Amino acid sequence: QETREEGSFGWRLRSAEGGCPERSASLSYRGRHGRIEGALYQRDDAFQAEASLDGALVLAGGGAFVANRIDGAFAVVDTGAPGVSVSHQNRPVGTSDRWGRLLVPDLVANEENAFSIDPADLPLDADIPMTATSAVPPRKGGVAVAFGIERQARGALVSFVDGEGAPLPVGSVGAFQGQAFFIGYDGATYLTGLGRENAVRIELPDGQVCAASFAYRSQPGEQVQLEAVPCR
Repeated sequence: QETREEGSFGWRLRSAEGGCPERSASLSYRGRHGRIEGALYQRDDAFQAEASLDGALVLAGGGAFVANRIDGAFAVVDTGAPGVSVSHQNRPVGTSDRWGRLLVPDLVANEENAFSIDPADLPLDADIPMTATSAVPPRKGGVAVAFGIERQARGALVSFVDGEGAPLPVGSVGAFQGQAFFIGYDGATYLTGLGRENAVRIELPDGQVCAASFAYRSQPGEQVQLEAVPCR
């Protein structure tokens, strides 16, 4: 009796009676990093014990992984952060390790395999370009899947106000480092690629233009919020 599920146990019993009886018993356990089995054999008055370990060592995707035996296609998923939940074909398959990676076996070879991550597990200072992607692994081979997550993306939620302290109107269009951004409710927008000192220009819906400058300091693991930045 045995299954391929992690955390499962298996056992076998055998007995052959007669002039020279033979008996055996074995117990196995399948964990995250492989399958271990111990067995005891008896032949007449002689006994023998043995143990075995079955698994795989995978060197791929910039990391090394100890896992159960892999007979087919697999992927190394890079989430960019530890403890991030990963799904394959909309089915949870595990969480990323301390380096932000997860080995996902039993893929469908030579076909699109869909992967996704839970953005709620990512740090607040992470830049998240996408939460779902796909890859085509070769038969009995592996593929690297990266979500392009960046930590400390030098981003901040910035709220702009006019000279009287009122939030800039929704729909105002700004420019920062040659890239356009849009003002949302309460004069807020999210900017990335910030430096120690920053300057932006914002065009209001009525055509007027204002300029703002502000300092930025990163706060690892937290989302930086800059309130009431004046634009004149």
